[in-house]
Amino acid sequence: MKKYKRLSNFELLRILSMFMILIHHFAYHGTFNGQQFDMHRASVQVVYNYLLIIGKAGVVAFVLIGAYFLSDKKFNFNRPVNLMIQTIFYSFVIYYVVITWFPNYIEPIKNVDMWLPFPLPSNYWFVISYI
Repeated sequence: MKKYKRLSNFELLRILSMFMILIHHFAYHGTFNGQQFDMHRASVQVVYNYLLIIGKAGVVAFVLIGAYFLSDKKFNFNRPVNLMIQTIFYSFVIYYVVITWFPNYIEPIKNVDMWLPFPLPSNYWFVISYI
């Protein structure tokens, strides 16, 4: 078995990108409503937009670091196919558990994406980015 040298600079960048993703989630799912513009809160809106951009950059960095470490491996067509099959399987399982046990907690189905819980870019953006 090969002994790999530890690349602390990549590990530090991966930790930083996770923190950037956390900042994005804080901004996006926080209490500030960025959808409605108010002139009195324009400076807060600017900070909110920067936090969203930082999070998107963190996702890109995190995926690229993972791709860098996967680049040494030989391509195996089964790996993305298995990922898609797992995503489809768990999507259906989670979807049917939620509509069976918690029907009052979900919104009515308004679009086609909820009828077809397949890896579409709108629902499974991280899986599509990874593939």
